[in-house]
Amino acid sequence: MRISFCMIVRNEERNLPELLEAVSPFMDEMIIVDTGSTDGTASLVQRYGARLVQHHASDLADARNVAIEAATGEWIVSLDADERMTIEDLGRMRHVIQSECDMYLFDIQTYFGNGLWTTISLPKLYRRHPDIRWNGSIHESLIPCAVEKKLTVEAAPLISQHLENLEYDTSVAKRYRNIEAINQSIAMGINVPTLLSLLALDYYALGNVEQAYDRCRAALSFEPDHPMAIMFLGDFSLDLRQLDKAENYYNQVLSVLNTESGMNVLYVPGLIDDHRDRANTNLAKIAYIRGDLDKALQYIAASKTPRIRIHHMLNEATILQAQGHETNALQHVKEAVRDCSFLVDRRIYGPAPQASLYRWQCSLLDGYSEQRLLPPLLSQL
Repeated sequence: MRISFCMIVRNEERNLPELLEAVSPFMDEMIIVDTGSTDGTASLVQRYGARLVQHHASDLADARNVAIEAATGEWIVSLDADERMTIEDLGRMRHVIQSECDMYLFDIQTYFGNGLWTTISLPKLYRRHPDIRWNGSIHESLIPCAVEKKLTVEAAPLISQHLENLEYDTSVAKRYRNIEAINQSIAMGINVPTLLSLLALDYYALGNVEQAYDRCRAALSFEPDHPMAIMFLGDFSLDLRQLDKAENYYNQVLSVLNTESGMNVLYVPGLIDDHRDRANTNLAKIAYIRGDLDKALQYIAASKTPRIRIHHMLNEATILQAQGHETNALQHVKEAVRDCSFLVDRRIYGPAPQASLYRWQCSLLDGYSEQRLLPPLLSQL
């Protein structure tokens, strides 16, 4: 079984060496589509033995599909230049593939600086097949083709570390590019409710609260049970410390996910679990803020799925520490690090300005600073 590594890049000479150094021993070939770099990306790609394809286009899904068409492996793995995987997970990748599955979700752990991070599930490993193609000029995804073709999608026990948001200037500029591209897609009538929800995300990240709320409400006018739009309204309200309003939105998410219409919007079981877990975690955050630690633990227990076990361990550690159970709290933190060695990487604890843009999106009850997490771990592990 051959695995092709496929990715798109533009001006990524700073990020690529660390990624390609790690993945190259585990891939049978590497296909990299350059969408218009003006730095040293092209020569760097060739230095690592990857096949370089020049394809200057603003449609990112089209560029990703060019990479698929150039690949020869039976399976394809797609990462971005600012993603990282441990050697253990790269080595484990071939062993998770089963003949009856078409596509696998990885847990993507996105870091925001100051010890804040969250996890979402996205398709990263998939068959090379004519039915499997990326869709969307912005926020491109494999999910639409999975829905249309009724593909088998499963969650893999693999983690990708996403470091983009540690770069303030890059991410802020990306928000403005996203807004322009999403508005163009909405004007063409493409996946309007979901794109309106994602547009709200970018507006809120840039501090435009009114526009963010308006876009979520517009999404719900198209699809009243759209769980993503309702979730974002809860996130915005929680960030503004409107706790009662946020609590109502998160309970609404949990209710919608038990309906056929709500589940049909997300389709993939892993994404449904993501929304359910995040709603419960944020309900735990509300209880934590109110000082009801027992209720916070109940919500954490309700959201306890294996895919985001690391978050649960750290969340429980936060509550146990607040209750005065320091030894138990430290044990939970040690278990989290055992499952994700990247937690001891000092990069994720730096004072990144980007953290303020997405502080409300984090799945943790409390950010783990380098001072809180690392010293006890490094002295006892």
